[in-house]
This record gives sequence, structure tokens and C-alpha cells, in this order.
Amino acid sequence: MRFFILTLVVLLFSGCSKKEEQEPIKIAVSSWVGYMPLFYASEKGKLKNLNIEVIPTTSLSASLEFMKRDIVDAFCATQMEYELLKDKVTPIILLDESFGGDKVLSNISKDKLYEMKDSAIDVYMEMDSVNELVFKHFKKMKKWENIEFNIKNHTQNFIVNADLKEDSLVVTYEPYATLLQKKGFHIIETSKHENLFIFDAVFVNKNSIKRYSNEFKKLKKELDIAILALKNNPEEFYKVVKPFLESTSYEEFLATLEDIKWINNNPTFILKKIEEENISTKDIM
Repeated sequence: MRFFILTLVVLLFSGCSKKEEQEPIKIAVSSWVGYMPLFYASEKGKLKNLNIEVIPTTSLSASLEFMKRDIVDAFCATQMEYELLKDKVTPIILLDESFGGDKVLSNISKDKLYEMKDSAIDVYMEMDSVNELVFKHFKKMKKWENIEFNIKNHTQNFIVNADLKEDSLVVTYEPYATLLQKKGFHIIETSKHENLFIFDAVFVNKNSIKRYSNEFKKLKKELDIAILALKNNPEEFYKVVKPFLESTSYEEFLATLEDIKWINNNPTFILKKIEEENISTKDIM
């Protein structure tokens, strides 16, 4: 009888252990070109052994919402999304710096755009995302802080597929900016400015850092390998991540890569910039 009870207890604990092991570490990832290394590593099967699951989302704001609700353990985002959850998350893996990848587009001619400064202009963007930071910078650059804008809050996926009315601005990022240009929009401002610093990283729930420390360290190595694979063979990389690029061609994909700088090797000047924004770098791997 004692042997039976002991065996039952062992089996129960074994079952609980397996159940815990089967629960994956979930990371929310949207379609920004700088996040493609996560999709590449996932599609190559490199994250399965790490018990990490990439959860594709339709937007940065959707990833933010997943993180808010504890649906995921980590998410790919910029410092703008971080600010909304800074008591809960911290950056652990640096990915890229936007060097023109965040953009303001319009279907209004430049001459007409300046003529419209005295009337309200519709602006489509994702609220609670880096779009707000880019638009704030855009207004400052154009000296348009006092102009009235009608903010239309939608995901990038909705915006790029919508039949937008005439006379609109769109605050977006790649690969959506390229798709909007195909629909007649033109670029009027980008994040390629010395005084506009936007970085992307994997941000993790602070409570998960110690628990999943080894997994995140291995994830960091896999992402470094993925970025190296992109540099060595961009066409092969593109074929793997194509399903996550919203109908972007290979040539367009190459062009969007010119709009970012990889910072996965943790450049000292980047870490300094991050710290200047009052963001801790102590957990960055």
C-alpha cells in the first residue's frame, strides 16, 4: 500500500512538473521590420527547444494590450510603449534603432498641405504607441503644434487596408509605409533625425527575469544568429519571414532595412542614450 501511495505521489508531481514545462514563454511580436529576427528564429525551429512561443500581433498597441493583460511574458516594442508599462517591464534584448523606418505620410500634395494649416486634418495612427512620439516630433519640426488635427485611432493593418478619404495624414512604420506608398501616399517626414531617438527591444515582465534568465540568454544568442543570417543571406532570410511582412516584395524588404540600424551588439553610445531617457539598462543582455 505504501509503495502504491508513494508511486501515485511521484506520478502526480511528475505530471505537474511536465505541465509546468509545457507552458511556453510567450512573446508578442508585431510586423515591424526590426522584429523579423524573432520570426526567423521561430520559423527555423530554434525557439522550440527554449520553450519560447512567438505570438504575432496586428500592431504595437495590440502587443501592448497583451502585455497589460498578462497574456504574454514579454513583447517587442519601443521606449514609447515601455513608458506606459515602465513599472511592470524592463528591456532585456536590444534589437534596432529606427533610422527613418517610422514615417508620416500623406495623400495631400505638399503645397495643398501647407494651405490646409488653418483647417482640421484627419490623422490616422495607433494611439499608445511610438506613432504618438513620431507625430509629436513632426508637429514640432513643422511648427504645427497649434493646428487642429482629427486623430483617428486604428491599427496599422486596418489603416493600410482602408479606403482612406482624401486629405489625410498617416503616422506609420515599415512595412506599412511601403504599402501605403503603393496606394498613392508620399512621405513627408521620417524618424531619420539626430534629435529623434527611437529604439526597439524585447521588454520582459520584471517578475519573469530571474525565472526565465537562461531562456532569455539563449534567445539573445538565437537573435544574434538570425541578424547575422540576414546580413549574410538576405534573400533566404526574406523567404522565411515573408508571411509576416504584409505583402512586401524582396526589393521593398531590402529598402526597409536601410531605415534601421541593428543595435543587438549593445553599442555603448546607445546604452547611454537609453539611460538618458531614464530607462534602466542593467538587465540588458
